[in-house]
Amino acid sequence: MFDFIRNFFVKKYPRGALKNPEDSRNINISAFQSPVSLPRQHLTKMPPVKYQGGSECVGFSIAVVAELYFLRKGLTVELSPIDLYRESKKIDGISDQPGTYPIVAAKIAVKQGIASVMAYNSLPEGDLLMKDRAKYKLGGYAFVNSNYDALCQAIYQNDTATASFNVDINWYLGIIGKVLRSLGRHYVVLHGFDRDSDTLIGQNSWGVNWIGQIAGFINPKVAPGHFEMAWQDVASDIVDIMVFADVPKELIDAAKGLPYQFSTTMRFGSMGYEVKKLQEYLKISVDGNFGGKTREAVIKLQTANGLVADGIVGANTRAVLNKKI
Repeated sequence: MFDFIRNFFVKKYPRGALKNPEDSRNINISAFQSPVSLPRQHLTKMPPVKYQGGSECVGFSIAVVAELYFLRKGLTVELSPIDLYRESKKIDGISDQPGTYPIVAAKIAVKQGIASVMAYNSLPEGDLLMKDRAKYKLGGYAFVNSNYDALCQAIYQNDTATASFNVDINWYLGIIGKVLRSLGRHYVVLHGFDRDSDTLIGQNSWGVNWIGQIAGFINPKVAPGHFEMAWQDVASDIVDIMVFADVPKELIDAAKGLPYQFSTTMRFGSMGYEVKKLQEYLKISVDGNFGGKTREAVIKLQTANGLVADGIVGANTRAVLNKKI
């Protein structure tokens, strides 16, 4: 019975936030924003709630934040989360799986931009669509430490933050609890807090009909499509907390000058963003899938460096890769 219910929710509300690979080049918000005095409560007025209808929560969350980013600059626009999601799928290394990495979508939102809904729905793929995306590029992104005070600072100073956490069946009913059997990771926008109760307020991408009032009790002050959650319920699980802000150019240039450092164990059958990085390093066909040719190239690297030639990118092989890089 549990599996039947679980599969029902997975099919109806598929999640799509894959945990970002570790990257030492990531810029932390503390590098250019100092703490300020915080109010006890804060709530940012948000653009209308969207309904994702699939596994595109990363695209929907970042598109909503981008709309608010441009609104602060005096520009009102409805951006296409589907455009951002589909562009992310072209480069995330898992094209045959639903969902994507927040870091991939963030890079696209900054480097390529996000098309408006009008442009995405009316223009064919080509120069016109690319020109529209170029109008709506974010100024940068930064990461936030996983602690309540840092997250409140990020929300207050930047209006919003985005983050993902595991959800289980109870989450659909309006309660976040300790995850017993995860349905996957979900990406949301956080846009408020109540420091008296150590809670966060966020906006979901499941439309206004979702119950959206959660913290272990019903809170009528939380608007439909939004939610409230106790920090203690997600503190051990929340990851990939990001803000979108105008990052100083010198920090971006310094990060670009650093090499990528491998951090994930990879083997035959692995796939994703870091597999693509590995294939780029090995100078072989890049598709994000660790298949026979990738395994052969890894064995060749291991043999040349006196390692056990098992074709698995473990700690010793990563040390060789990172040292050579």
